[in-house]
Amino acid sequence: MPLTHTAIVIGGGVAGMTAAAALGDMGHEVHLVEREAALGGRVLELDQTIKGSSPADFVAGLEQRVVDNPNVKIHLAATLEDFHGFIGNFSSVIATADGKRTPIDHGVVIVATGSQEARPELYGLGQSDKIVTGLDLEHLFSAGDERLAGSGAVGFILCAGSLEDGALYCSRTCCQQSVKNAIRLKEANPERPVYVWFKEVRTFGLLEEYYTRARELGVIFTRYDNDSKPEIVSVGTAANGKPGTPVRVAYIDPYLQRRLEVPLELLVLATPTVANDGASELSKMLKVPIQGDGFFLEAHVKLRPVDFSSEGIFLCGGAHYPKSIDESISQAFAAAGRAAAILAKPALKAGGVVAEVDQDKCAACLTCVRICPYEVPTIDPVVKKAVIEAAACQGCGVCVSECPAKAIVLHHYTDAQIFAKEEALTMEVS
Repeated sequence: MPLTHTAIVIGGGVAGMTAAAALGDMGHEVHLVEREAALGGRVLELDQTIKGSSPADFVAGLEQRVVDNPNVKIHLAATLEDFHGFIGNFSSVIATADGKRTPIDHGVVIVATGSQEARPELYGLGQSDKIVTGLDLEHLFSAGDERLAGSGAVGFILCAGSLEDGALYCSRTCCQQSVKNAIRLKEANPERPVYVWFKEVRTFGLLEEYYTRARELGVIFTRYDNDSKPEIVSVGTAANGKPGTPVRVAYIDPYLQRRLEVPLELLVLATPTVANDGASELSKMLKVPIQGDGFFLEAHVKLRPVDFSSEGIFLCGGAHYPKSIDESISQAFAAAGRAAAILAKPALKAGGVVAEVDQDKCAACLTCVRICPYEVPTIDPVVKKAVIEAAACQGCGVCVSECPAKAIVLHHYTDAQIFAKEEALTMEVS
């Protein structure tokens, strides 16, 4: 089969830019599609990482690398509007905000659409400027907000809406982000009270040292569960630029077995990380699965961690599940490597276990078109018969078993071969 040596990367965040730059450095033509007016994604909302580096500086360097690469074509304020085809021979249309439509023939697709912070109506969020999310706090650090320079108490509620109905999964980066900012607040003013209420603290890997550092600085960590969540007694108010009334949080101390109440100048909620808007629509267009929580689902968590079940389409970054910058970069290189393994071939060879239609028997009843989980069979408008593209067929055999006219055969699993195996087995047993 012919092969188009071009790739489309959907998403211009850290994962998308890394994958595009890697493929471009290998000499492959890449079209990077970003729906916002600038590259960078969610990482640009972070003031600094837990290790103290600047995400904005890193993104600027990565963006320059992509811009300078002659093999990478960048489409800003653009979306994927149309998509069809199969591995090595996809056809898409990239639409921009100004109405321009660019048709692209390509061989592979990398999905790197990222994730976003949820803003649930919990703990008084949205009722007071004293109750903010983790990313809101990052913005306050970037702006040098005066509330962070004072001595007023600050509290963090981890898993605010996570690990319970609605978001049963762990967002993974919230703990390290909260611990990082708790350390920054304590180091700026050791006399400032800082409280952290948590269900679980998951500073996994080598990040455990920062959790230890926070406790050494005097950050007070208190466990809670879904049956004894902290309560907001008062959301607090600000008056004419002055501190105003504080946020008051009541909670049950599991060690003292007492109900306590503390006043806070600022309450920070570690809300869930959720899939970006449009993930469901994109999954339908690409014919790839998503999980119940909205994130894309890989083919196999161990054996094919960056592949989709549909051949030629790959996955990386926050679109897969919440992950750190380091993990997103590693997965982006993995996705680029898998894509390059296809693009490096001079031509595409279809597997031997594929279905084929005997058009003399086909009645164009549409059974195979409806039943195929990969939507491979089509009806040829000229001969009015079913056609199965060998390069796109996954060899599952569903269409073969369902065809009422027995017009479809699965190579290497024909009736004659199966009967011969059964006969040989019977003879050997007897």
